[in-house]
Amino acid sequence: ALQVLEQRRQRNKVSAILLLTDGQDGSTRPQLPALLALAREESCAVYAFGFGSDHDAVLMAEVSEQAKTPFTYVEDTENLQDIFAGAVGGLTSVVAQDVELTLTCQVPLKQLHTPFPVQRDADGQRATVRIPDIFAGETRDVLVELEVPAGGNAGPDTLFDSRLQYRDLHRGCVLQTPLVSMQATRVDEPQPEVEPDEEVSAQRERVEVMQALQAATAHGEGGDFQEAQSVLTAAEDRMSRKGKKTRMTDALGAELADAKSRMASRSAWESGGRAEVKDAVQMHQVQRCTNIAQSSRSRMKCSKAMYSSPASSAWVAKSQSKS
Repeated sequence: ALQVLEQRRQRNKVSAILLLTDGQDGSTRPQLPALLALAREESCAVYAFGFGSDHDAVLMAEVSEQAKTPFTYVEDTENLQDIFAGAVGGLTSVVAQDVELTLTCQVPLKQLHTPFPVQRDADGQRATVRIPDIFAGETRDVLVELEVPAGGNAGPDTLFDSRLQYRDLHRGCVLQTPLVSMQATRVDEPQPEVEPDEEVSAQRERVEVMQALQAATAHGEGGDFQEAQSVLTAAEDRMSRKGKKTRMTDALGAELADAKSRMASRSAWESGGRAEVKDAVQMHQVQRCTNIAQSSRSRMKCSKAMYSSPASSAWVAKSQSKS
């Protein structure tokens, strides 16, 4: 597939390789990092699809993590047509490529929660996040942790400045947004505590659930399913104690409950549980899902719809009307 890309005479703005495999080919595994690097040089996305409960989900998830794309677990092959429709539909709607979000912080930057490559200056106060592409109607949220010193003069303090640069596929040029600043206002008198921003709270829930799934997966890979259950139960408890729900709370709660069923035993983990949870982790990380087909074993889940772009959903609907 890479040879075809390298030898093509006409180059589309959007290109992708759909990798369909059971992953059970240990002889070529060491070549994958170099192959994925070549794909990036060709500005080609790689989408991995794992078939059946016995495929190498670890390998396929590694491919997706390096490619910064969703990993799609095809548990029910009767959904295959709709799954490919969702993937191709999303690719037809790419509106921006080479997206760069730059933050220049005036206070210490503790952490950026994003799966995409981050380049930080030597002093650590300037960071650039590089996102390969965006489908129409998608969002990418970067959760930022800052260390804001107490005290200081009353009035507004700038915490950081941000700017976005990207290649607009419709206009055929590179665009840059105006500088946007985030400010905190210091006051002389103590103020009553206000409700946290609802969207920030939703993104914190997404990151916390994703981290819980990753931690539980590590225990599952080690065969300690009791500890995996404890991690997921603790995450459920933290969400239930927060009181006010966000737009993501119910879907993320169902995600945790499904993961618990997938890690109930070694047999559940080996017969598709590993693949489903790794699919979920990657989906929540990159905030993209081209597969909105409901798994026969995960009827309670509704998180996929949160990340399906309008074009992906429309192509799936069209596929279903023709099947």
